[in-house]
Amino acid sequence: MAGPFIFIAINRLKPGKLEDEKKRVPDLVDFIQANEPRLIAFNEYASEDGTEGARVQVEPDADSMAFHMA
Repeated sequence: MAGPFIFIAINRLKPGKLEDEKKRVPDLVDFIQANEPRLIAFNEYASEDGTEGARVQVEPDADSMAFHMA
């Protein structure tokens, strides 16, 4: 099947860990940009109450996602 591969993950954050997550994400984004040139989009979100984090990742195809997971 051709076309984009969209990955969505929703994770619970431990109480008080939202600030740690906010600090972690910029380095993660820099790493991904430097090492995954085929990636179309990588977005992270947090719930207003800080109890959940979500990631939406758009890859051009499943092979690109497999590369990411490796």
